Amino acid sequence: VAEADTSRRRVSRSQLTPDDGKPFKSYTASISGIQNPKRQEIRNHILELGGKYEPNWNRKCNLLVCAFSNTPKFGEAKKQGATIVRPDY
Repeated sequence: VAEADTSRRRVSRSQLTPDDGKPFKSYTASISGIQNPKRQEIRNHILELGGKYEPNWNRKCNLLVCAFSNTPKFGEAKKQGATIVRPDY
């Protein structure tokens, strides 16, 4: 998995995909550093896979899809210990 910050622990796809058809049901995601239409596409995939979406990072979020490591959302997600992935994940 390519991550925005190489010092973060790596997360395999199997850790994010339980076998119930809704692999993101335990995730509340936010997106950082990505513009529309790609942002909308990622948001729709998260929702289709059973996840929830928050436009702003908050305590409910546990997954960040992030293009750059110098964003405020990245800093908050890292501090919170959330999973951080690149948009191509």
